[in-house]
Amino acid sequence: MEKEQWVGAALFMIGLLYLISAITGFWALAIVSSALSALPPEYRGYNPFGGILALSGVFVLLSFFTGIISMIAGILFASSVPKGILTEPAAISEPRAKELYDKLEGAFISVHGETGKRKLEGAIEEYIRKGFTQEEAILKVAQDEGYA
Repeated sequence: MEKEQWVGAALFMIGLLYLISAITGFWALAIVSSALSALPPEYRGYNPFGGILALSGVFVLLSFFTGIISMIAGILFASSVPKGILTEPAAISEPRAKELYDKLEGAFISVHGETGKRKLEGAIEEYIRKGFTQEEAILKVAQDEGYA
């Protein structure tokens, strides 16, 4: 799992905790307000808990919205993990670039292990963002690594 996915999952879980605390707070406010409404009529005019209930209600409402926002942020953050641009080496049309890609892939995997292919695709993607074509980007990475 990528670092961004872990952060997104953590944000989602924090948001879930906020939502649970908000729901619990809503229940507590409902119970307290119903208990206060059960007071005898002569005590209903004087309610020392009115301000506390109002502030608690604002806090619970803000907690609810914070939970929703945190959950949405977690989902967006986890889904923004960059995807590899090369799914298959067969997408390379030039035979020389395909040969170089295969050599680079083997070298990157032997050096970096499981993440080697992702690192290679990331290096190629950097050159593509700079305006190179896919074949030119592969050739440029091969030059950087000493294969061309």
